[in-house]
Amino acid sequence: MLERAVYYEKLTPQSIAELEAYARKLAMQTLVTVNKKAFELARRDKDAPGASHRMTFGAYFFSAADDAQNPE
Repeated sequence: MLERAVYYEKLTPQSIAELEAYARKLAMQTLVTVNKKAFELARRDKDAPGASHRMTFGAYFFSAADDAQNPE
């Protein structure tokens, strides 16, 4: 199972917004690229013996205020 992530703290809301926009752009480029390859392989494998597997590839972006620094 592939899992990769980066983690940063002590960022401003403006930096979070900039990172989110950047991540969305890169994620879409990556998803389109992986989709093209998967489409190619799905066409090739359609009637092949053993063609019984599936996959999911995605991206996520999560942000939240640090509750310890911003108590309500």
